[in-house]
Amino acid sequence: MKEWKKTTERVHAKGGVIFTQLWALGRANGGESGVKVVSAGNIKDDSGTEGGAGGKQKAVPTPLTIEDIKRYQKAFADSSKLAVEAGFDGIELHGARKFRPLQLPHDNRGS
Repeated sequence: MKEWKKTTERVHAKGGVIFTQLWALGRANGGESGVKVVSAGNIKDDSGTEGGAGGKQKAVPTPLTIEDIKRYQKAFADSSKLAVEAGFDGIELHGARKFRPLQLPHDNRGS
C-alpha cells in the first residue's frame, strides 16, 4: 500500500486525480491461473478458448453459495477502504460481461 500511496501523491502533486478499478473474474476466469472458476451458475464462458486459438476449453464454473457472495462483498468493501487509505480519488467496480458483479443480479448465464 505504501507504493500506491507514493503513486497517488505524485498524481495529486501534478494536479491530477486517480481512480482504481476493482474486479473479480467470475466465469471470465478460464482456469489457467489455478484460481477456482466461480459464477452465479455452472454455465461456462463459451466465448472461446483460454489463451486464444488452440487453447484449452474454459472450465465449467462452480456456483457461488450465499456465504461465498458475502465473502466477495466483504473483499470489495475491504479493498475499497484500502484504496481510499492509499489516496485514490475514486473506485470503479468493474462489472462488464462475465465478470463477477454483473453475474449476480441476472440469470445464471451472467452475459
